[in-house]
Amino acid sequence: NDGFMHGFRAGAYLANGQFDTTGSIAPNDGQELIGYMPSSALATILDSNTNLDFSSPSYAHALSVDATPGTGDLYYNGAWHTWLAGGMAGGGNANGPIGDNTTNATGGDIFALDITNPGNFSEANAASVVIGDWGPNGSPMPCATNPSTSCSAALLSNLGNTYGTPIIRRLHDGNWGVIFGNGLNSPTGTAGIYIMEVSATGAITFRFLDTGYGPSQDPLRVAPNPGSKNGIAYVSSADLDGDHVTDYVYAGDRFGNLWRFDLTSNNAANWAAGTSPIFSTPGGQPITTRVTVTSALSGNNPGRVMLDFGTGQQLSQTLTSPATYASGTQTIYGIWDWNMSAWNALGSVQYSSLAAPQTITTAKLVTQTATDVNVTDSNGNVTGRYRTVTQNKICWAGSATCSPGTSNTKFGWQLNLPDSGEQIIYSPTTAYGLFIVNTTIPAANQALSCSNLPPTGYTMAIAADTGGAPTSSFFATATNNYVSANGAIVAGIGLSAVGTPSFVSAMTKPYMVN
Repeated sequence: NDGFMHGFRAGAYLANGQFDTTGSIAPNDGQELIGYMPSSALATILDSNTNLDFSSPSYAHALSVDATPGTGDLYYNGAWHTWLAGGMAGGGNANGPIGDNTTNATGGDIFALDITNPGNFSEANAASVVIGDWGPNGSPMPCATNPSTSCSAALLSNLGNTYGTPIIRRLHDGNWGVIFGNGLNSPTGTAGIYIMEVSATGAITFRFLDTGYGPSQDPLRVAPNPGSKNGIAYVSSADLDGDHVTDYVYAGDRFGNLWRFDLTSNNAANWAAGTSPIFSTPGGQPITTRVTVTSALSGNNPGRVMLDFGTGQQLSQTLTSPATYASGTQTIYGIWDWNMSAWNALGSVQYSSLAAPQTITTAKLVTQTATDVNVTDSNGNVTGRYRTVTQNKICWAGSATCSPGTSNTKFGWQLNLPDSGEQIIYSPTTAYGLFIVNTTIPAANQALSCSNLPPTGYTMAIAADTGGAPTSSFFATATNNYVSANGAIVAGIGLSAVGTPSFVSAMTKPYMVN
């Protein structure tokens, strides 16, 4: 949050795949190798408002380069390259952090750096390291469909604060691309994704795939008042046949809609968002984090493409208000993408599918229930916070999953977060077949005070295909005794962790790092 995207020296791997413990290639010493200031940070780092001026003694609080960047390899000009692409999250706005769903973002920004050879990182080589920086304070977006200035302006009007992590993927037209959500609080207020294509010669063009869901589709809108702004933060790709080419992109929007973007055509002009959402959360529960995509097998039948995600949103602390959160009960969902007929006609790998039309409502989801269990010592002090989850079976629609006479009508699962205000503001991940996420329970009072407790939360590990507790607990004691509470499998531990869990292996054992 100091205005830069930083890169630090953290070691390297040898040709045999072993980590270089001698530091002969690149020492693991944390020395900074690169610092890049995106255009929106450059435009706001010296502000006429002394409360936002980073160098002023009156500086209060602003946001800067806060989005987590993504990296990936791509091929052009006859060579492989490694890129880093990132955004600003809530940073870069001229008037400071935005703490609502209606104000226009002025700090939308997406940048890309060529990080193939860290030995090239120097101010003298900046022109070759910086691929580009696009946004209201940077360069216009070269338009793939029409190179006119008006087309570029229209593209930029859909760009909000870029909260998600861009992904770098190969596409069906033979090009490589950087894919990212359009962000939150864009001028148009719609939801969609950008695809920045890189041609065989390295030429860059942008296209925007619009869902068409803007303020007028706000589920909480009360006419004739305008609705809130929609937007997509994170995107997830699906390579359904393992050829390393992206087939679909999935994302959730701020209005609680789950979208699929079809990139299966070898003609980029045919790429588009679905004509309607796969699923919409009741009451517009916002989806502001990543959707995980997994395939769940059922016996010898083709797998079901499962889309798991949580709902919630944290709005930034501003100069005049504390951080605020989505209201009402928030939920973790697992939704089956049942509409695979078009893919099955194209792909060598088949997936479970149903004939259209099908509509998924919460009535067609199995409900799993979470229960908090506090462990106390002999003095009544709480020494541990656990969470158990039911293991209710799903009778899948169109299948014979359950016994004859039982209605096989379900399209997934739902798990309401049980504690007051509890929600998902950090992206989930998957590991060992489980959906893993850190939940957040906001503190009762967000004012800055030494006597107030920070937000708390649980680290959840549940089955990705059913939403229930796994067959054995993901969590274990130091002696590998799997944890249970009141005789039930523990599916969550009260760690009050933040961010997305990471997984590393050491001495043949896996570890989760929070």
